[in-house]
Amino acid sequence: MISAVFQFESLRNSPHGFVALNIGFQKVVIFFRADTVESLVSSTVNITKSEHYDYMRPWLGTGLLTSSGDHWRRHRKALTPAFHFKLLESFAPVMNSNVKVLLGRVEKLTSSPNNKEAIDIRGLICDMALDIICETAMGTNVGAQSESDDKEAYRRPIEIATEQLVRRFVNPLYRSDLLYSLSADGAENRRVMGKIHHFVKRVIKERKEFLQSKLQAEEENQRESRGGGAPEEEPLVKEKHPFLDSLLLTHFKNPLEFTETDILDEVNTFMVAGHDTTAEGIIWTMLLIGNDSRVQAAIAAELEQVFAGEEDDCEITTEHCRQMKYLEMAIKEALRIFPSVPSAARKVDQDFTVNGHVIPAGCTAIIFIHLLHKDPKYFPKPEQYIPERFLADSDVYKVPYAYMPFSAGARNCVGQKFAMLEMKITLASIFRKYTVKATTHREEVKGL
Repeated sequence: MISAVFQFESLRNSPHGFVALNIGFQKVVIFFRADTVESLVSSTVNITKSEHYDYMRPWLGTGLLTSSGDHWRRHRKALTPAFHFKLLESFAPVMNSNVKVLLGRVEKLTSSPNNKEAIDIRGLICDMALDIICETAMGTNVGAQSESDDKEAYRRPIEIATEQLVRRFVNPLYRSDLLYSLSADGAENRRVMGKIHHFVKRVIKERKEFLQSKLQAEEENQRESRGGGAPEEEPLVKEKHPFLDSLLLTHFKNPLEFTETDILDEVNTFMVAGHDTTAEGIIWTMLLIGNDSRVQAAIAAELEQVFAGEEDDCEITTEHCRQMKYLEMAIKEALRIFPSVPSAARKVDQDFTVNGHVIPAGCTAIIFIHLLHKDPKYFPKPEQYIPERFLADSDVYKVPYAYMPFSAGARNCVGQKFAMLEMKITLASIFRKYTVKATTHREEVKGL
């Protein structure tokens, strides 16, 4: 998908802010300017994802990423409470503990007598992000940063599944479900999907049994305290809950409307969307900061002020994160240059008009977020890394659709605050302890 973005770089000068193409028998309209993107993402009608997302269905089923219509609206409503700011605060200790494991691994590598001059942090960051998402979303630690059995049962299968998904996207023959199912890749994909679903189903089953026993115990306690009368409503139901618990409680209330299959689909969706993309955001931010001593010095100065008078190994709280204004700008600018999701696609269900031009129903609309973020009208010197673009009074905030690393409109990312908190805690922990120097210059990154 990234290579496709760069192939269309030359189309930026279109006076309409979008380009219409025929790719095979499919009419495609590519949007890459804020005023034209707004017409699509602000729509409450054209919210159906394109057929490209169907390739994810064997893995994600009909979760938030792939579903549409009433099904999507119902699930979005059920999931929103799982990202309440109070719950995000409760996730901070989990993030801190996993970041400390990451720092321990880095320390071991850098202090080793066989240590090379540089270490590759990509795998380390991905392992940490997976442990965080598993613990916060499913209430289980898969030990991706260790050598646990669950690491091989889940970590490796999702790596393989991600690689298979990319290969299917770029191979025209694999667009046919029949041809893909008959291929060696298709057979291997079914085997890997079986492993992933088996692991997640086991976790869901264990958590369901735990919640049911807790509900029963609370009900009995309430009944005893009321002299045998039934409780009005269990305290557990009144509370706000993390991701999997929220889904299970919704299922308990209406098992026919929100099934165990729905739970499986949403857990898989959140594991994919909340793991790889967040890890990429951290990695790209480290690359850019590691190439810019000015930015790194500004971050170090801010962190010294935020943690003045505190222990070097103190946990990073959400209040600390709220004070990290410059680090947040550095992350936002990294996501502008290297958005974790460089494009998004929707099926146009209903005609709509953009700058006097009718976009017909039935075509595929693609938003090239990568090109959108490089518009010199809103981002002068767009290829330069300048965190100050995102100062509080910046004009960037006055144009709502010029910058959308977490998408925008009705289908924006429900977990974006979670992702930003994880990125802040991870990067702050690293830059409090280390000065980072990137051995790869940005222009050396393949494909960019």
